[in-house]
Parts: sequence; C-alpha cells; structure tokens
Amino acid sequence: MSTGEAAGTTATQPRTLHIQRLNLDSSWWIGWGGAGLVLDPWLIGSEVDIARWFNEQWHVLDPVSPEDLPPHDAVLVTQSYSDHCHEQTLRVLNPSLPLYGSPKAVARMRRDPLLAPRVQSIPDALSGETLAMGNLHCSMLDPKRRMDPVYYGLLLEHEGEALVYAPHGFALDAALAERLEGLRVRLVMSTCITYRLPGLLGGTVNPGLDAALRLARACGAEALIDTHDEDKRARGLVQRVARVLRPSPEAIRQAMPPGMRFLRTEGYRPLELS
Repeated sequence: MSTGEAAGTTATQPRTLHIQRLNLDSSWWIGWGGAGLVLDPWLIGSEVDIARWFNEQWHVLDPVSPEDLPPHDAVLVTQSYSDHCHEQTLRVLNPSLPLYGSPKAVARMRRDPLLAPRVQSIPDALSGETLAMGNLHCSMLDPKRRMDPVYYGLLLEHEGEALVYAPHGFALDAALAERLEGLRVRLVMSTCITYRLPGLLGGTVNPGLDAALRLARACGAEALIDTHDEDKRARGLVQRVARVLRPSPEAIRQAMPPGMRFLRTEGYRPLELS
C-alpha cells in the first residue's frame, strides 16, 4: 500500500537507473522509474554541528548549484544532521516540491517555519507502506536505536529491483533482510571511510569499508558506490579529535567480493545503470 504519491513527471527512462553526485560528499540525484529525487542536499554554504567552535565544514569543490539541479519531483532527507538536513539549502529549493524525511529529519525540518508546511514522513520499510512517486517506491530502513547517533537507510524499489542508500552504513536485522528477499538489489550506496570520534562525541560516525561490504553482501547487491567520502575543509573540536581512514578506490576495488562491482563516479558526471 502507498501512503503518499508525487507527480512522478520527471523525464527519465523508467528502467534505467540514473545517478549523479550533487556534491562530493553525500548529496545525490536519482532518476528511476520515471521519477527524480534529490537526496540529502547540502549545496550552499558551510554546515555547522552544534556550534562553529565544535564543528564547521566546507566543500572542497563547489557543488551543483540549486538552479542547475536535474529535474526532480521531491527532496528526501535521510538524517537529521546538518550535512544531510541543511536548512540553508532546503530553503532555496523549489518551494512547490514536498520534503520527505526520516523521523528525526522530519522533526528537525518541522522546527523551521519556512519548511514545516512541506514536510512529510517516509514510511518505515517494515510498515507495509511506501511513498510512491510514479513507479518508484521509497521507504526508510530504521536502525531502531533510541539514543543518538541514529543513522537511517533508504530503500528505493522499482519493479522488483532496489537501491539501498546508507550514507553512515547500516546493519540489516532479520526482519529487514527478509524484507529485501526476492528483490534484485542493483546498487548499495554506503560510506567506505572510517570516521571515529571519542564515545562522548558520537563514537564511530562512518563504520568503514568492511561495514559497507557486509551491507552489500547482506543485500546481495550487484554493485557498490562510495558516498559520504569527501575530504572536507573543517575547523573546530571535531577536526582535532577525529580519526579518519580513507581507503583508495583501488583498495576498495580489490576488496570487492566476486560478482560485485565497485562503481566510481567522476565528479558530477551522471552515471547510468541499464
């Protein structure tokens, strides 16, 4: 059953999966099933966590500008953190389009009076409901954590095929693994870097290559794309205490299990998976 429906008017080839980076971190455009989606847009300015003295970051390469976004029917925000839920960007996007989000992202967006009227929730993947846009169906993968940090995943489905987007990694439990059974998982998009902070500041923020491969194998994915991997300019306490391990594309490629491909996007050039 579908709980929400957008127009789904974006002109894409329905069976071809179109992917384009919008920044070098974790903002994406997905075109599939006749619909276009913008994921986690941070396209202008810096992002600040708590306060500038704590953490402020900037892109190393200018993102795609909001005016130059590919055609899209909706904006999806998967996390409540400011590098995903970036209010400054969300306020300048097309105000006629809906904003969909995970539970914590919805709570954050609804605190902004300019965004609140457009905000709707993405159904949980285990609820039996989806958000339908054309022939594309969206639902959230919920880690069921009660305390922060809480990192969600996104499931996109089209005619028996699927894409899993998990910018901070994700561990499938038995119920979610069963939910994915029978789907041809074309692609997993997950972080391959390891980013660790002291426990009081969030602990392991990005769980690294091994976790990305575990997720991809658990999904039976045909391919993996690295995301949330930009080496951003930063200042503040977080930069001083973070421990980062960034595998090279060749190291990721060599770690791929037989039958799984590592796909690397080149800048902002679109990628097509037929």
